[in-house]
Amino acid sequence: MNEMMPSARQMADFAMRYELPSYVFGLVMLVVILMVHGTLLGRLSLLYVSQTHKYLHSNRLMACIVVFYFSIIGLVVTHLIEIMLWGLALFKMQLFTNLPDAVLFAGSTYTTLGFYSDVLPVGWKMTIIIISFSGMFCFAWTTSLLIDMIKGYRSAQLHLYLAKHPKQKTLFDPLASNQNQLTSNQDGVPPPY
Repeated sequence: MNEMMPSARQMADFAMRYELPSYVFGLVMLVVILMVHGTLLGRLSLLYVSQTHKYLHSNRLMACIVVFYFSIIGLVVTHLIEIMLWGLALFKMQLFTNLPDAVLFAGSTYTTLGFYSDVLPVGWKMTIIIISFSGMFCFAWTTSLLIDMIKGYRSAQLHLYLAKHPKQKTLFDPLASNQNQLTSNQDGVPPPY
């Protein structure tokens, strides 16, 4: 009966041949990264919506535009945090001897640019694919938020334009034309979303 049981060495060889540690590590980190991303994007989104709404209704349109640009910086910082988390995890797993190289590798893989050579040991190659999946998922998620944010930005731009060119208002008035390009609430201010 003992002869049929694989030895510890055989089980370890099997795990490394099929990169099981890489899958486990990668999937755990993927969940962590997506949770961090969702949390930070949720906070940024709420902050952006509340500030844009406040500034649109108080007719502080340039402030809306500034909030938009600072929100973009927040999105970039979110991705940088995630790259650093991947790098830290790779370093803590002793897949890299120093943290800067681990972060650079994580950034190269997360962004799918691939400028950093493949230096992971045998049995850990699948980690590269999982890091790139996390980057693709997070960039797609960020893009969907950015599309929503652009609505508030464009609304502020349009109001600034109409303040400078009041005769052009009929081009954007839904009652004056059949084009529904601007939908306002009772205050005459379009919602940011």
